Amino acid sequence: MGRVAITIDQQIQLLSDRGMDFEGYEESKIKEILLDIGYYRLGFYWFDLRKSNSDHDFITGTKFKTIVDLYYLDNDIRYILTKYLNRIEVNFRTSVVYYLSMKFKEDPIWFSSPTVMSQSFVDEFPNHYNADFINKHFVIKNHHNKYADCVYAPAWKTLENFPFGSLFKIYESVQDTSIKERISDKLGIKPIEKFERIFRGLVQIRNRCAHGAILYNYSLPKSLPTIPKIDYIDDKRHTLRVVIQVIEYVLHHISNNRKQDFINEINQCLSDIQENCPEAYQIYSTKSSLNILQENLVV
Repeated sequence: MGRVAITIDQQIQLLSDRGMDFEGYEESKIKEILLDIGYYRLGFYWFDLRKSNSDHDFITGTKFKTIVDLYYLDNDIRYILTKYLNRIEVNFRTSVVYYLSMKFKEDPIWFSSPTVMSQSFVDEFPNHYNADFINKHFVIKNHHNKYADCVYAPAWKTLENFPFGSLFKIYESVQDTSIKERISDKLGIKPIEKFERIFRGLVQIRNRCAHGAILYNYSLPKSLPTIPKIDYIDDKRHTLRVVIQVIEYVLHHISNNRKQDFINEINQCLSDIQENCPEAYQIYSTKSSLNILQENLVV
């Protein structure tokens, strides 16, 4: 839309002038969709259907329905990934809190100790655990109301309120490599360096999911390292397909039932779109390399 906002009617006219096919849609429905999802957000899904990066006109035959289908498929995949990444996050959080709290039983706030954590983390921690953090989380606030002399609430309370990225930062900052190895071994990934690279990628995907960002044509900034039981087709280790394979692999080491649920939900989602919206499926599966997912799942 350039640098000047335009009306819904103008948006429809602009898309039409650029070659968008609105067949099957009444004008009222088109307006409803644009007011619901938004012109700008839908633009991420018609980006690959332009004639060129410098040309705003669409490839002949580009349908509005295909764009909407792409959006909803991406939305469905995002929902599934969020659900199972949350399962991984909870397991990872539990391991970090449990193993470190057992190792340092005499220090329930071990996360603030320079003998346990890197000095840079300890120095930075008060900037995160501040009055705003305390007031935002009622368990933490209640703890300080009850124990006024405590600098911090114990790890099992404090870290429950940390997001995935912050929790991973705690893992990275732990000085005792034996504990880090125990956690990474539990999830089937070693050495520690490989585990950290993989989980850094999972955190990035989790953040994209949390903010509703596009997934299907997204590439990780850094390729994920190899895992012996995962067959990376054409050595493409930065695509959505690889992310899904890694999530499946980690879930297998948490719960085989959850892993199977994940596989079933992904494949059902792709099967439904393939049957009902073949054009959107073709675009999505090609861009994300998911067209070969069903035949190459990790066992």
